[in-house]
Amino acid sequence: IETFQSTHDRSALRRKHGLRDDEIVIANIGTVCERKGQHVFLRAIDLFNRQRAPSAPPVRFLMVGAREDLTLGLLRRDAARLGLANLTFVPETPDVFDFFAAADLFVCTSFEESFPRVVMEAMAFRTPLVSTDVHGIAELIGQRQDGYLVPPGDAAALARMLHTCLAKERSGKSLAPTAYSRVLRFHDAVQVLPGHAALAGEAFLAGHVD
Repeated sequence: IETFQSTHDRSALRRKHGLRDDEIVIANIGTVCERKGQHVFLRAIDLFNRQRAPSAPPVRFLMVGAREDLTLGLLRRDAARLGLANLTFVPETPDVFDFFAAADLFVCTSFEESFPRVVMEAMAFRTPLVSTDVHGIAELIGQRQDGYLVPPGDAAALARMLHTCLAKERSGKSLAPTAYSRVLRFHDAVQVLPGHAALAGEAFLAGHVD
């Protein structure tokens, strides 16, 4: 990730994907499927748009990871019904790092997760984040320490937290540096792999004790 960031210009990545520099980009990154809760994201976008002042900077929402199936069809229908003109569906792509780097805010709306890599990637990219408080995510993110957590399925809470996070970013009180520090301290391969190797060694020896 650090190599990617050092060799890619953020403005160039935005131009590559048709995003303007004056837009605030909020990206929901992950395979589009029911358990990822993107239908809640749509309703939160609708509420967010209604609450947004007309004079505020434009906001572009991205749903990255779209695959052609029934779920995507339903989401497109809902987006059209809600009139979400500032939402773009992005197909599944190998260039997913582009969107972490280009985004001003990362969103995870999952109902089910274990220990999601996508959240750790957002932290490593120093992308401010809002996520649902489910399963292992709470072990990754301290509420209002490393990011912002909301109950799963609560579109109103998500919309409010998006406003809160953006306001904190504008005020210079970003949590992204703390999240970056946390992911380095606890989840970087340099820190984690020796522990895994030691644990595997202990398990191997324990299995060969007479």
